[in-house]
Amino acid sequence: RMGFPAHRVSALNNGIDVASVDAAVSSWDASRLDAFRTQHGLDGKSWVAFIGRLRPRSGVELLPELLSRLPASIGVIIVGDGELRAQTAAAFDAHGLGERVRWAGAIYENDRLAPWMMAARCMFYPGTVGLSLIHALAYGLPVVVHDEATEHGPEIAALQPGVNGATFRRSAGAASAAEVISG
Repeated sequence: RMGFPAHRVSALNNGIDVASVDAAVSSWDASRLDAFRTQHGLDGKSWVAFIGRLRPRSGVELLPELLSRLPASIGVIIVGDGELRAQTAAAFDAHGLGERVRWAGAIYENDRLAPWMMAARCMFYPGTVGLSLIHALAYGLPVVVHDEATEHGPEIAALQPGVNGATFRRSAGAASAAEVISG
């Protein structure tokens, strides 16, 4: 009706500018990335990233329990901020896990986000995932989310378990998530 040919029109649930992600990633060569890892204490561990707002719907309260179930060689990078930051940090500390957590803070620019994502082996989102899933996939990170698809945003349609990510049994919580991430 607006004059565009129907074969040239498509719709997306949500998206991001992948070209800016690609440009940011390409600006980080191996030596620069190694220096970033050293500067931020990322050497010697495998990292799982959480990308999102720290609020009840994100399920961040599961992160400390998850990390306590993972081998000591795995840590968590948290990219985001929000109302549950202090509570989440206290829970990590209560489990004696503070040294295995890196707080990147809220980052919206891909050139600043790229090294954190490039240092991670996957993105874990325990709550209702949305655009964070698309963002992680744009960085080439496999995504681990819970198995109740109707409880996620429409972006869940991009997840293909066994291809670009995996699901854990929400009903089994951190135990199931740890199995998936460790496996």
